[in-house]
This record gives sequence, C-alpha cells and structure tokens, in this order.
Amino acid sequence: MAFTPFASCRGILSHGGLKNASQHFYKYLDLIDSRESSVHHFKIDGLDSRYGHNMFQDPENDARLWILGGISQKFIHNDAVLIDLRNRSVVKSLDIAPKNDETFLMQKFSAHSLGGNKPGERFITVGGGGNCFSFGTTFNSVQFFSLSIFRDAEIRCEC
Repeated sequence: MAFTPFASCRGILSHGGLKNASQHFYKYLDLIDSRESSVHHFKIDGLDSRYGHNMFQDPENDARLWILGGISQKFIHNDAVLIDLRNRSVVKSLDIAPKNDETFLMQKFSAHSLGGNKPGERFITVGGGGNCFSFGTTFNSVQFFSLSIFRDAEIRCEC
C-alpha cells in the first residue's frame, strides 16, 4: 500500500496493497477524510492495482496524483503514472527506469521531495529492488528525477 497526505481535506490518500490472507490486490484509491472521519473509495480507470509502490500529490495541481512503480498481477512497474483525481482517470504513464540499469526494480522503495524551484518539483528514489531464487538479490541505485520532464514528455497511456 502507498499513501500520501491530501491537503485539501486534511486527509490521506491510499492506494493498493494486498487484501488479507487472500492475496488479492486491493483495487481502489481511498480518501481518508479527517474532517468527516470517513473513508471514500474510488476506482481509477486505466490504473492497475499494485503493491510496493509510492505516491504523492503533484506540487502544481493538488487534483493530480503521481504513482511510482510497484507490482501488479501482470507486471513489475518501473513507471510514473499521473492520475487526475477529478476525472478518476490516468492522464499519462511514463517508463522511468534508468536505461543503463537492467536490474532496477521500483518496488518497496521511498520517494522523497528535494525541493528545487518549487517544493516537490524534484524527487529522489531511495532503496527498493528485489529478491528471487532464480536471479538473486538486486538493490536499486539512488535515482534523481524532475517532474517537469514527466509533464512535458510524450503521453504513453494504455488505458
């Protein structure tokens, strides 16, 4: 499960994870609203359910959310997905794996804002990787990203 503060209602947005012992993927984006002491569930069109990912609000538009990496039932996601919360849909999805690192796995990592011209405009990913009996253990290198590159990039939406 990934979560991030949601300033407009002093709440928290959470997404994904595995449900109980059934190991089924939780498919909703939840808004935990502290003003109303309530939880609202939303289905996002075009977004795979995942776990081991990270997310944060877009610093330029609090109605948009970035979801980074994770594992779904079909894929290991090395991507950044921009979500429009008003339309409950995927705006764009971009592969952000470093081209020179074939073992990079965006799962179970942390993403942290570094500031820049605007708070949250640059971020860093720390940690993550994988452990498998067939290919061994891999640990990600530290990566630096700029959201402006993602905003200007060509859209690759498979929704």
